[in-house]
Formats: sequence, C-alpha cells, structure tokens
Amino acid sequence: MIGLETHTIKRATAGTRERGRYTEGVPIESPFEASIQPATAKETSEYLKGGEVDYELYKGYTYEPVRGIRKSKGLSADEIFYDESWWKVIKTNIYGSGLDAHTKFFIIREA
Repeated sequence: MIGLETHTIKRATAGTRERGRYTEGVPIESPFEASIQPATAKETSEYLKGGEVDYELYKGYTYEPVRGIRKSKGLSADEIFYDESWWKVIKTNIYGSGLDAHTKFFIIREA
C-alpha cells in the first residue's frame, strides 16, 4: 500500500459489569499506519446526509484492524489522530484475503 504514514489510534477496551454496575473501558492510544486522503464527492454525499454539512469526511486504507461505529457491538468506535485533531471512524470495509487483506475506513470530524 502506497503512502502509509504513522498516526495514533485510540481504542476503548471493553467495559465491565460487576454487581449490576457498569464501568466503561479505558481508551488506549497506540501507533497506527494508514494512508489517509479526502473522500470523493460521491462518498461524501453517501456518508454525510443533509444535516451533516458541518462535518468533514476522509477515507483511509490500512493493514491493521479498525473498529467503526456500525461494527462496534457495544464498544465505542476507534478514533484516529490526523491533521491535528481526533477523527471518529464511522465505517469500515475489509478487502482481499491472506497477505493482501486490507481495510478501507471512513473518518469524520466537525468542520
């Protein structure tokens, strides 16, 4: 994959429940390699519906696991530090298999 750069990814660990009380997981930051670029106009219109005009959308590619909002299964989505701010992962797609497997993801932040 061309253009991989090191960023920081923040991922919350799973929360715990003890005696009926829920304790949220702790966010952990770690290095993360990805190629990040602006989303196309088509992608922007698909993921940013009418009321979300105050947001920016970028896309990225990586060989590392990424957790988005729609696949969180009760866990919060990953956040990626890019362009001097934190962006939330809203969608992920896994492509290929074996050595060529990679993930395309979309990140969003308020403009």
